[in-house]
Amino acid sequence: MSQTHTEPAFALLVRPGGAFQVLDWPSTPTDRQHLMYATIECDRYDVADITADLSLWIDDEGLMAEKPEMNLPATAIYARYGNPHQFYFGNALFTGGTDSEGETLGLTKDKVLELVEVLTEITNPIPFQRTKS
Repeated sequence: MSQTHTEPAFALLVRPGGAFQVLDWPSTPTDRQHLMYATIECDRYDVADITADLSLWIDDEGLMAEKPEMNLPATAIYARYGNPHQFYFGNALFTGGTDSEGETLGLTKDKVLELVEVLTEITNPIPFQRTKS
């Protein structure tokens, strides 16, 4: 399902400490690539396709950094939707899947809200009411 130029598309940046930022997904491949390099803060990135409509972009050399920062929130989000093959390091960028031409799609507004809710549950769980038996 391709996104039209009129429907907004987004990406979700998740930092190792759990801070996140919702970003507008650029309309051109060149602008998308610039956004990915700038937000992931890397020289090379790689993708892990989690589901048909959810991908995780990470620093391909994040584990080899001088002081690698494990991104537990991003790894936990991945685990909510699939089986991560490893822990992920550095900044992580979540996007949609790909269209029929292989172009990376942005996240829908509903998917971003869902991911933010999952991230909030992971990083700041809300206590539940306890009742006496």
